[in-house]
Amino acid sequence: MKNNKLLNTFALTLLLLPGWALGQRNTIWLDGVRTTTSKGWQGTPNAMRDFYNYDFVDLVSTNSSGSQEYDVILGVRDSDMPTSPTAAMQMEPMLDNRSNVLGIAHDFGGLVLRELANRDNSLSAMILDGVPNQGSSAIKLATYRENPGDNTSAQLILENAQSVQAMQNCDDCNALGIFETWINALSTTSIDAFNQMANGSSQINYLNDNPPPPEIPFAILWGSVEELSLMSLMDSRTSNNPWSTPITSCAAEAMERARKDYETDLEILGLISTVSGFFGRALSAFGEIVGDIAGGETPSPGTVLSAFGDWIVVERSAIIEDIEAQREADQELARILRCELSHQLLASEWQFGLIEYGTVEVGTEEVPLLPEASQALCIQYCQEQFTGFPGLSVFGNCVEDCMDDPPTQTVTVYLPEENDGLLLKSEQMLDGAAFVYHLEEHNHFQETALSGQSSEGTLNHALQELFDGTAGPAFAVPKQ
Repeated sequence: MKNNKLLNTFALTLLLLPGWALGQRNTIWLDGVRTTTSKGWQGTPNAMRDFYNYDFVDLVSTNSSGSQEYDVILGVRDSDMPTSPTAAMQMEPMLDNRSNVLGIAHDFGGLVLRELANRDNSLSAMILDGVPNQGSSAIKLATYRENPGDNTSAQLILENAQSVQAMQNCDDCNALGIFETWINALSTTSIDAFNQMANGSSQINYLNDNPPPPEIPFAILWGSVEELSLMSLMDSRTSNNPWSTPITSCAAEAMERARKDYETDLEILGLISTVSGFFGRALSAFGEIVGDIAGGETPSPGTVLSAFGDWIVVERSAIIEDIEAQREADQELARILRCELSHQLLASEWQFGLIEYGTVEVGTEEVPLLPEASQALCIQYCQEQFTGFPGLSVFGNCVEDCMDDPPTQTVTVYLPEENDGLLLKSEQMLDGAAFVYHLEEHNHFQETALSGQSSEGTLNHALQELFDGTAGPAFAVPKQ
């Protein structure tokens, strides 16, 4: 072990010498649980080597010995079963006679990498990308049952959304069906990695206690999306291209058709806006609930969740009543609105289900007063601004201003802790990181994919910063 550490130190020193051409750097790229909680690295290593010209070899993809393969199914060490074989133990022979190995991992692969770092001195640095270092509350929602045979919290959330559809055919977009397939895979699979990823698992506790933090330099890449869309999350999970949006686009196109069909009917436009804005109003409702309960201070998550549940029931019932009032006149419109409301409800309840494990913050946000800046709505808005008719010129200017710059209002909103749809920001963090980088507008399944540009906030930029040595020589990879 001592010799390996000396070799690692020597190799890092060489990286700092001007003009020194170091040979290929050994790396290992570890996926999470493919198809369920990670898309894997796929073409990213090849792109970093062939397009960005970094000189490295991936020991995992080039390994030909079946006995040394990376098998995520083996999981990580459990303090209750310390001698059971793990994914890290199986990989150790792959690192024999290696030094200065850079480990790069996503999702559950990061937990495997952390255990490997504790076991083997060949690793000299780690990049942990979207890793449940503190466990995953979303996984707990999908896997935990209070009693055998009970539904998980995620299944109950899904049932609430399905009840809104009320046997309507929403298979054209099938967002709920795809989500159901995913959470059922998480809750019924024999893969123990999901249980190991959950908050409070013995494996998470073991890794964070033995020893915290890792003894080698490590970087944290954490992802988040500003406005969670479960349809977008499912798009990224099921599509070959994690940036494509077939499910999201399908639902958006249906709503847009409805708007065009009723562009002069203010009542229907208002109902369409109410349905499509359900998630946004849920955020606002949380802000109001926080203020009502605690007078502006931050109340306990459980208290907020209980009050929010009551709000959901009332709001959902009122909207469904309005939708049903339109059914006799237009059954297709009622179907589209019920399908969209089910999507909005699912996203809301999933987002706020995470609050039990995260933080509650209060902020302000500027929101439009009108669903859209149409002439009809702006005329109505301007009529409400004057007690009497102000004259054609003044009234015309009001309508024109409204069309050019739609009026807004400042509202108090509940701000859930930033998350990538599967992991809260705090769950991706680990004390002692040499480098922390925010992958902006990256959901969990996009965190291993390069985007079309290398701007700040992308994986492209993060890996270039690390490989170029910006965060220190421990992460540097030479150019070809």
